[in-house]
Amino acid sequence: MTDLIAAYTAFDRRRQVEFLIRVAHRLTVIAREDIRDLTWGMADLTKPRTINEAQHRIMGQLLKLRINDRQRYPDAVFASILKDYFAVLNIDPADMLKLMDRSPQRAEAK
Repeated sequence: MTDLIAAYTAFDRRRQVEFLIRVAHRLTVIAREDIRDLTWGMADLTKPRTINEAQHRIMGQLLKLRINDRQRYPDAVFASILKDYFAVLNIDPADMLKLMDRSPQRAEAK
């Protein structure tokens, strides 16, 4: 399995931004699927709350990457935070890294 921390820290800033946008988008799909499965009054809100918190962290990191804020999380630390969220959500980090297979940069290299 590809190590998320090694892969994320190897991305340049532009690729990190792309990866985080793709992950945030994928999390919205996961949340939508989870909501479809919920029964009124019997919902376990752990997963939606975790997804919301992950998206909040991702958006904060994206903003700091975009404005070149030196107070952002170091790359390895942020990748570790993502790994922790993925573990709680039972998401294989390798599946998230596969999102980058759709990258235009990757397509140009083929």
